[in-house]
Amino acid sequence: MKTHQSVFKILSILCVFFFLIPGASYAFADQHDVIIKGATIVDGTGCKSFKGDIAKARDVDPLETIFDILVEDPETTWVQFLDRRGSDIMNATFLKHPAAMPSTDTEALPAKPEKGHAPPPVAYGLYPHYFGHYVRKMSIVGLEEAVKKATSLPAQRFGIEERGILKPGAFADIVLFDFKTIKGKANFRNPTLPPDGIHLVMVNGQIVYNDKTHTGAKPGKVLRRK
Repeated sequence: MKTHQSVFKILSILCVFFFLIPGASYAFADQHDVIIKGATIVDGTGCKSFKGDIAKARDVDPLETIFDILVEDPETTWVQFLDRRGSDIMNATFLKHPAAMPSTDTEALPAKPEKGHAPPPVAYGLYPHYFGHYVRKMSIVGLEEAVKKATSLPAQRFGIEERGILKPGAFADIVLFDFKTIKGKANFRNPTLPPDGIHLVMVNGQIVYNDKTHTGAKPGKVLRRK
């Protein structure tokens, strides 16, 4: 276990070098927020931004701060990079493709995670961000096509029958949202903030989310590919 952690820390350091040393100035580094999770020296919050808090408090440049923390805190095992150099342009280009589907690399998480656990904000805000930012603001595709990319297209692609569509006999998985106001609000400081614009969510015909609150109902089931 210790060997795995040591290897992971070394890889983290290499990632830091890759992202923060472009061979130019620290103006490049300012294009990134570096978030650290699980660190015991980060005021007990479990989630802090180097440039936003630690580096400024220490009056040390971001790169030196990263290495200081990796050395000082044996519990530091993971860092997250929020690269703002061109993510919108790259994502929009991919999402415009007819076969593209919005997705996240995290699992389904509870509405209220356990204390001390800092989940990724994409688990709570990716699809509202997709509709509010890429579809409404950037107009990458029309609303109908955008809904298809997030519902029936992935269901068909992965062979999940009677999902992602509204018709008699299909499973009633429904999201009622206001396209004019839908917006993801979750971030690494407050990863579970509920989005704006989603009024109601139904899973298998039961209301599970209403007025930014989980109803307590858990009608979900494991979906198997056919």
